[in-house]
Amino acid sequence: MQINLWLFVYYIHQCLQFFLANIAYQLSRKLASRIGFSELAGAILVSGLFVFNYPLIRTLHLNQINLYTLIAVLAALLTLQNRPFISGIAVAFGGLIKIYPLVLTAPLFLAKRWKVVLGVITGLGAVILLQTRFAQDLLIWKQFIRFYLSFPFERESSMYFRNSSPLSFIRGFQLAGLPESLNIILFIGAALGIVAWMVVRFEQRRKSFMENRNADPAHLDFGHLIDFSVLTLFIAPSAWDHHYLIAVPLALWAIALGWKEKHGWVIFGLANVFILPPFDVFPFSYVRTLGVIILLVLASPTKHPMFDSEDEKLL
Repeated sequence: MQINLWLFVYYIHQCLQFFLANIAYQLSRKLASRIGFSELAGAILVSGLFVFNYPLIRTLHLNQINLYTLIAVLAALLTLQNRPFISGIAVAFGGLIKIYPLVLTAPLFLAKRWKVVLGVITGLGAVILLQTRFAQDLLIWKQFIRFYLSFPFERESSMYFRNSSPLSFIRGFQLAGLPESLNIILFIGAALGIVAWMVVRFEQRRKSFMENRNADPAHLDFGHLIDFSVLTLFIAPSAWDHHYLIAVPLALWAIALGWKEKHGWVIFGLANVFILPPFDVFPFSYVRTLGVIILLVLASPTKHPMFDSEDEKLL
């Protein structure tokens, strides 16, 4: 009976995939509108991002849960200003489905968005209490902790070129012959360096917005959260093709900030992340990582997607 029940749950998950893709599409259009795209341009742009999107194809083909993660991030972005508590709830639910969205709590703490943080804590607490029958049955969380502590880092990052995590990249340079502990140290060093880069971008964006009185406060929050939304692609032990679906908000943000000055680089970055097929030849398997880095550079923390009139709407 238990097996049949889980088959039913999995069947429902399969049936929801295209419905979730439509929700993600609609939320992405709303985000495009919020950052300065006209209604028509936003519809065309988002449609292109969803049609020419290899990570989305892989997500649907493999019945992955990345659409839940993307929807959680988009919902958190869109409700952050007017409904901060709900924004926190979105982060919490996304993090309970897949741990990645919980990274968004870092910029929320740095920005002192306490209502959002309270929403995260409340959402996590409510669901965990229900899951554990008010702390009476901790089996599910014990299983999760055991799995997390025994995660096969070596298998995940050494056998498959499509895993574009930094640890896999380090091993790809034939460093696997060195002591495993050294590979881990190099990976931790790289992860800390990337986190430091995000913190520097956070501070640069904060100062830039403080100096510009006409800047939209919502765009400040968008920049912070979008930066950290892709952080896990760099610091997690696994970054498969389908994980890059989470880069859709970054794509919209990079286009809004970089299109006028460097549209060629924008197209190149988008093609690397969303259009190119996978490569099982090192180091070409890391084109998506390169694409995300390009989009982050184009989405400079010192730029603002400001439009004074409808005539200045993007595209």
